[in-house]
Amino acid sequence: MSRTQAGAKKLSAWGAALGAHWRALAPRERLALGGAAWVVGAIAVWLLGLQQPLTQGRLAQQRLAGLQEQQGVM
Repeated sequence: MSRTQAGAKKLSAWGAALGAHWRALAPRERLALGGAAWVVGAIAVWLLGLQQPLTQGRLAQQRLAGLQEQQGVM
């Protein structure tokens, strides 16, 4: 068996165990865990995908204002 197949087998077994545990949870616990996962996901999207471009946009506006001031002086 190749290394990839062994890894896939382990992942499959882990997924099956996780699925069994999920089905054993009460509906209220599933709802709470789903909500928590959604919140963590939203925070991750914000930190990894949106925060940097928004910060760069604000900095670019400040730089542009400074450059326009310099151009006016010239």
